Amino acid sequence: TARDDAGNSVHCTFSLEVTDDEAPVVACPGFVSFGSSRGGTGDEVATVTFAAASATDNADSSVGVVYVTYGATATVDASIQVSGATASGTFAGGTTTVTA
Repeated sequence: TARDDAGNSVHCTFSLEVTDDEAPVVACPGFVSFGSSRGGTGDEVATVTFAAASATDNADSSVGVVYVTYGATATVDASIQVSGATASGTFAGGTTTVTA
């Protein structure tokens, strides 16, 4: 607001927008190799525990990590369970890529 000596005043308004243009940062564990066993079905399987992926963001205090599995070998149990700093899942023999 601007006011002169005669008491006249005027004001203006404007809008501003704050945007989050920076992607979160994710840290994944390194390569994991684990011995398999027969899971009672004749198939090689392994329940593998590994360091959980973590994520941070410049604007959000809590960033969730979602795991997706794919690869040459299907997972026996596609869900990965996270408990604190570790995660685990049951995988078929071979190589499975886990993306977080």
